[in-house]
Amino acid sequence: MTDLHMPGRDGLALTEEVRARWPEMPVIIVSGLITDDLSARLRAWSNVSLLPKPFSEAQLRLAIEQAVPGTNAGAGAAPLRQGQGLDPKGVSG
Repeated sequence: MTDLHMPGRDGLALTEEVRARWPEMPVIIVSGLITDDLSARLRAWSNVSLLPKPFSEAQLRLAIEQAVPGTNAGAGAAPLRQGQGLDPKGVSG
């Protein structure tokens, strides 16, 4: 899990490095500034999803459960409706 904008490095560069070393590792990118270009770029990668800021604890748990099924991180979290923060299918879905 990484933020899109960080001092000295951006989340896309970090994601590219992770994907090069561990192509199957799920990645969650969080950002308060989501553009169509960013969404399209992330859809090109498998196992990469986008979590818009601000997000609740329940949304974070759901994002983790969707990225890593079986973690039980989403236990008790109400499913989100499309357009309410996280897309239930994720960016890669």
